[in-house]
Amino acid sequence: MMNTNSNSQEKQLSEVVIDIESQNETKENITNELQLPLKGILRKPDEQFLDNIEVEKKLFRLCLGLLVLVIMSPIIVCDLYFGFTDTSCSREQPDELALSIRLYLIVSGFVGLSAMITILIGITCFEPNNTSEAGLCFICCGSIGFICAALFNIVWNILGAIVFWGYIYGNGNCDKTFSTYVFVSLIIKFVAALLSYQLNKKKDDKN
Repeated sequence: MMNTNSNSQEKQLSEVVIDIESQNETKENITNELQLPLKGILRKPDEQFLDNIEVEKKLFRLCLGLLVLVIMSPIIVCDLYFGFTDTSCSREQPDELALSIRLYLIVSGFVGLSAMITILIGITCFEPNNTSEAGLCFICCGSIGFICAALFNIVWNILGAIVFWGYIYGNGNCDKTFSTYVFVSLIIKFVAALLSYQLNKKKDDKN
């Protein structure tokens, strides 16, 4: 009888120990499950600050890209539209220059489109502080190409202005809408070139 009682007591003790161990394991599992989301919520202030800075940088680049798109796209679209559709005087060209307003508008539109795409890729895809060798190569090539396109655009606008104001505008053969657009767009392009030159000059003076 004593053996049976001791055996039963041992069984009860072992069951109690097993029950306690299982309860401890469940408590550990619950605490581990709770700690995982808490680690995600209770992040360090430094990490949150860095994340906010990264989000602000991305939003700034996105807004800057949208601003470039809004400023440049109307003139590009109008240049290509009037260059391909106008039939009033766009094909006329002076005897001294083998250049028509149609050719001027088409080339100006495609050069502006290439410059806008390059600027948008540079703004949205590459970060100045964290760029790879391929990114730096693209930025250098894009900058050189952009400078060449800007210089070409200045010369091209001067030639377009000479053809339009010197030979075609006074003849009265142009459609009013077409003539008004070319007149206004030439003024806008020259003003934009002057402003960009002044901004670059101020940056050089500061440096």
